[in-house]
Amino acid sequence: MTTHRGVDGRQDAQGWRVVDEGWGRRAVDFATLSEPGNCREYVALHQRLGVGAGDRLLDVACGAGAGR
Repeated sequence: MTTHRGVDGRQDAQGWRVVDEGWGRRAVDFATLSEPGNCREYVALHQRLGVGAGDRLLDVACGAGAGR
């Protein structure tokens, strides 16, 4: 993970507030907007990898994490 620092060398608090807004409090909004549009790519990737019933995958930073 990249640490963003301001001119004075301290972490950029505003930058982290933006991250929290998008991935924290607004995660459901993000999921609602982006995940349906990305569904085709998810399916194509699973087909390309040969993912099938019984396979286990590790989901790392793939979506808002809101769960359904």
